[in-house]
Amino acid sequence: MDEERNSFSSRRILVGNPGNSFGIVGFLIGMIGFTVLIPSIFAVVLGNISRKKSRETKMSETWGKLSAVIGWIGIILIAIIVLGFVIFWLSHTSNTYN
Repeated sequence: MDEERNSFSSRRILVGNPGNSFGIVGFLIGMIGFTVLIPSIFAVVLGNISRKKSRETKMSETWGKLSAVIGWIGIILIAIIVLGFVIFWLSHTSNTYN
């Protein structure tokens, strides 16, 4: 009986979460995305792919959620920075002609 149990356990195939790699890569790209817009968009896309693959296998979606959140934070920060530059530029260029 022990031999059967040992041979069975040695044949097990460990299946990992297929969404983890997309989530981790998306998270790392999202960290770069705090300075550039394109990586933040990729982080959101990879996060959503990760969540979908994890959901299909009923495994944890943590890395996918984290990747998507980091990506959205990067997009929002860049939008605020661009808006600030535009407002600053418009306020200074309109005053120089008066």
